[in-house]
Amino acid sequence: MNNMKTAIVVMTSLVLSPFAAAQNHDAPVRDPHTAGYVAAKDLPDPFGTIIIKKGDVRTGGSYWNRYSKIAVWNSLMDENDYLTKRWTEFLNA
Repeated sequence: MNNMKTAIVVMTSLVLSPFAAAQNHDAPVRDPHTAGYVAAKDLPDPFGTIIIKKGDVRTGGSYWNRYSKIAVWNSLMDENDYLTKRWTEFLNA
């Protein structure tokens, strides 16, 4: 693989499955993304541009800390069953 393809695979796997990716990546690449540790070296994006500088710390902390703060709004209202039943009765009347 060339460097760009390798970088894309590394970055994608760290985002989608950080704990599985941890087995395949060395600590300087893995730790800033998953554990929230200080970057031990400059880390490039897939195109070679340095996006994480040595000494930077991930905003929000570790993967667990960042994703434990995500809240999802329930798209069904509590009244959904009642309103669906009444709407069906109206349509069938």
